[in-house]
Parts: sequence; structure tokens; C-alpha cells
Amino acid sequence: MDIGLVVNQEMLNLILPVVGRSNPGGTEDKVRDAAIDALTEIVAKRMKGPEKMELLSFLSLRDIVGQLVASAPLNELKSTPQYDTDLAEAIAKLVNTVMTDVVRVLEDGQVDSQTRSRGEQHLHDFLPFLLRFFSDEYDEICSTVIPSLTDLLTLLRKAGTLPQNYSEMLPPILNAIIRKMRYDETSNWGAEDEQTDEAEFQELRKRLQVLQKTVAAVDQNLYIDVLSNLVAETFQTLDQRGEQMDWRDLDLALHEMYLFGELALPNQGLSSKNQPSGAAAERLTIMMKKMVESGIASFSHPAIVLQYMEICVRYWQIFDAHQEYIPRVLENFVQLVHHSHVRIKTRSWY
Repeated sequence: MDIGLVVNQEMLNLILPVVGRSNPGGTEDKVRDAAIDALTEIVAKRMKGPEKMELLSFLSLRDIVGQLVASAPLNELKSTPQYDTDLAEAIAKLVNTVMTDVVRVLEDGQVDSQTRSRGEQHLHDFLPFLLRFFSDEYDEICSTVIPSLTDLLTLLRKAGTLPQNYSEMLPPILNAIIRKMRYDETSNWGAEDEQTDEAEFQELRKRLQVLQKTVAAVDQNLYIDVLSNLVAETFQTLDQRGEQMDWRDLDLALHEMYLFGELALPNQGLSSKNQPSGAAAERLTIMMKKMVESGIASFSHPAIVLQYMEICVRYWQIFDAHQEYIPRVLENFVQLVHHSHVRIKTRSWY
């Protein structure tokens, strides 16, 4: 069927007021959500690249999504019980569909220059929206846009040397991934009634790790610098605040340390004749020294102590090259054998 028979100005005049109507009461608006879903289905219709880019422009989706994102249910009411998660998820689906189609066009080496130019414009227009929903505090909404973010990073990885307008996308993407790795403020680690939430969060972290590794494949130097700075700033804050520091920030830094070594581990071990093998291994060695010297092994939250032990075991090669830290780490492990928390005690024995 010709999409023009359905998508015309008369149809838009009917559907757009419904899409953009406000709902002051904060109650569910099924008609509005259905209208947004209808837009998503229209955008998802299979068509050639030039026609799809023209359709996105004709629908003025950038303006529509921008107005919805700025509306009270998603802006003023964000982080409140009145936050409209149904609306957020509906728009996230629309953004994901748009970005998937845009990336598909940009991947096509046969498209003409005008279509490519339009595609790049749509990409830059919608990337902030994608990151907005990717960063949403609700993991279901975040997960909605992961497919298109994966497609985008795959496009960048295949592109080789990136032009500046593409390379500028990477820092905000990486920062958004890292922030999403953090436990949220409502999380209560270790609570019996939150085991399901914990399992779901760890599963999300695995998906985020894949995205993060793709960023590293695109721009390893950026990845090394951003994560090194995160860890260094975290240990500096720990030195200043001690036990007053939020355990979630420490957990994030340690989790990133645990993942960071994957850049160094393939190089036949972390060290050769006491010399770090590569920039990643060198930075990891610095991180490990700061971690041991920080006294983090005595931090009160059990999640942090468990992370500390796992990192020490994972990167044992560093202690071969820096044996001056072995007595301190061994002393920590001996003390942790007698820890009051059963998981720490058991893990330390193991």
C-alpha cells in the first residue's frame, strides 16, 4: 500500500493533537499512547532509504519528540511517583525505531549524498533523545533503546577513522553507559526482597558491558581516559570523605576497574619483566596501586569489600610486578576471613 494514502496532512492534523495533548491528572492516557504507537508503526514501515528520510522530515518527528520530552509528565514529574512511565516507554519505542532506520540508511554505501546528508541530520537530531531514554531511571525504558544504540555503535566501529561529527558522539554515549552502570538511589544491596531486582540489574550491566566494549573498539584512548579519570576521582573522593562516601559511587568505580582489565589481559599477561604491556595495563596498574593504598578493604559496605577481593584475585599478575603490596593485601584477606558478613567471610576463605 502507498504510504501516502495514509500519511498526509489531513491525517497528521487528526493524530498530532492527540499525541501532544496534556494530561494534568497524571492518569493513564491510552488514546494518546495509541496515537504514539501509530506513529511508531508508520515510521517502522519498510521503504527505501530516500523515502524513509523524507518521511521522517515530513512527520516533523524531531519537534514532536522534543515537545513530548519537555512536557510535564516526562520533565517536571521526572523522579516523582507521577512520572509517566507508559508515555516514556512509548516515545522510547518511537525513538528506537527512528534511530534504527537512520542507521540502516547510513550503513548503505549505495545511498546518494542527499539521502546520506539527511540521515546524518536525523542522527544528530535524535541522538540526544536516545540518550535521554537510555539514561532513564527505569531500566525497562532504558532497555527499549538499547537495540538502536547497539546499531549506532556498530556503525561507528565499522566506519574506521571517524569524521569529527561522528567522533563527537562517543563521549556522551560512553558517559551515559557508565552512569547507567551505577546502582540507583533506591537500591538496597543484599536485601532478601530485592533479589529479583538485583538479578535484573546485573543482567542489564552485562548488556551495558557489551556497549562499553564496542565504544572501546571504536576509540580505545577515549575509553582508557574516561575510565581512568572515573576511578582516580572516586579514590580521591574516598580519601576526602571516607565512610561518608556513597557506596554506589565506589561500587561503580570498582565495577569499571573489574571490566577495564579486559583491554590489558589479552596481551599475554599484564606485565612482562615488570613493565606494563600497553597503555591499558599501565593505567590498570596505577588503579590497583591506588585501590590498595586507599584502605578500601575496610569500607563498611559489604558490596565494596567483595568487589575489592574479586579485583585482587582477577589481577594477581600485578602483584608479581609490585610485590610491595602483597603483605597488605594478604593481611586484608586474613582479616576478612573473620568478617561478620557471611558472604565476605565465605568469599575470603575461597
